[in-house]
Amino acid sequence: MRLKGSYTIEAAIIIPMFLFLMFFLMSTSIDMYQETVAVKDDEKVEKMWVVDDFYRLQLIDEAIDKGKEIIESRKGK
Repeated sequence: MRLKGSYTIEAAIIIPMFLFLMFFLMSTSIDMYQETVAVKDDEKVEKMWVVDDFYRLQLIDEAIDKGKEIIESRKGK
C-alpha cells in the first residue's frame, strides 16, 4: 500500500534533478556551439593572413628582381 504523498516526494526529488540535468546539457551545448563559431572565425582570419603573407612575399620577390635588374644594368655601363 502506497501513501498518497509518496508521488509528491518522488517528484520533489526527481524533477529538480531532471531540470538541473537539462540546464547543464543546454549550457554545455551552447558553449560548444560558441567555441565552434569562434574556431571557424579564427580559420577565416588565418586564411586571410596566409593570402596577405603570400602577396607580401610576392612584392619582396619583385623588388629583389628589380634590384638585380638595376645592378646588372649598371654593370653593363
